[in-house]
Amino acid sequence: QRIFDRVRESADFMPLWQLEKVMRAELGSDWREKFQEFQNEPFAAASIGQVHQAVLLDGSEVAVKVQYPGVAKSIDSDIRNLMSLISVMAFLPEGLFIDNIAKHMKIELAQECDYIREAKCGDTMGRILAQYPEYHVPAVHQELCSTQVLTSQYITGLTIDNCVSLPQHTRNFIAESILKL
Repeated sequence: QRIFDRVRESADFMPLWQLEKVMRAELGSDWREKFQEFQNEPFAAASIGQVHQAVLLDGSEVAVKVQYPGVAKSIDSDIRNLMSLISVMAFLPEGLFIDNIAKHMKIELAQECDYIREAKCGDTMGRILAQYPEYHVPAVHQELCSTQVLTSQYITGLTIDNCVSLPQHTRNFIAESILKL
């Protein structure tokens, strides 16, 4: 548990000037006027971006995911560097189709960086799962989404590692719900 917490807490945040630059480029110079409130300090961060809590003009609470600048552009060179390192070290067995793996990694990482695609997928999953009360997909605010910004409904919950102390029947329900997906 403490390891997961430490990883989440140790993620680097964008400096405010960089956040401002990304938000202006993605949502326009008046981007702050589209929010009643916007927390400059992110409440979560990961390898490709960080997430800020905000309130829309209508009072809706949202999570605003902002991609770190340059992440999407670095994918090809990062994969090439990794493949070079792997070939120099020659630790993979012969017959492993490393070129196909690299190609698939590029596709997966490019999709991970495509926030417009993620917004569309969020809407699609929301429609598909709407008939199942055990699932909730945060609503996407398409008008506040772009290549590097994704805005969706803010919901609270637990990370999976925090579920270990829940009653067994609750953990069973969570596990069964995940497996059904």
